[in-house]
Amino acid sequence: MGKKNDIKIIWSKDNQKLFSYDIDVNSKHGNMVTDPLLMVITKSNGDFHDYAKVAGEEGDPFKFKSTNRNNPQGTFKNKAKELGIYNKLVNVYSVYDEVSLKIYELKQKLFVISVVMFLCIIIIIFIILQNTFNYFEENKQLLAIKTFHGYKHYDKYRDYYLKMLYSWIIIAIFIIVKNGVKPDNSWSIFMGALVMEIIISDISIKKIEKRNIIKVIKRG
Repeated sequence: MGKKNDIKIIWSKDNQKLFSYDIDVNSKHGNMVTDPLLMVITKSNGDFHDYAKVAGEEGDPFKFKSTNRNNPQGTFKNKAKELGIYNKLVNVYSVYDEVSLKIYELKQKLFVISVVMFLCIIIIIFIILQNTFNYFEENKQLLAIKTFHGYKHYDKYRDYYLKMLYSWIIIAIFIIVKNGVKPDNSWSIFMGALVMEIIISDISIKKIEKRNIIKVIKRG
């Protein structure tokens, strides 16, 4: 028979709230946790993993509230000396340091995403312009005849827009198979790219037609 341990359970009232110094914990609600379940670690009920946390090998075990924003570390050290744990401290960090680090990481991530998006947009524009030019070169005689006979813009380029539509239908089917029809970033990117291609195609077709269709008609 092992040593009998006394377990003491302390009940808290309903809707009890506890503030977490970890900025990733329930950040949408001010880092407040409602009805938290806590376990008090002591020498008799802890294990090696718990001791590692207290020793500071992982996590941030000791946290103190400080009203001195300019030097919160000073408040922490004074309190640590008062509690007799100052000699166990390895590093002292301010919550503002952690927030600043998170902001820096988000800025770096946003910068990378912005660069990638910019490059993707440039590549997409280049592909659209290339496709438009190739279509015009392959069908310039037919397009010249349609222009001569007074066809409207979308009647002349119906085949081009139908091919564009078919390609986007295939992409939409792929997104549905992969992610379903629920609204997410995939559909936002899909709609943005579709609108961008329609606008760029329409503008580039009119530019190319205005510059080249007269030359084709004159050549016969």
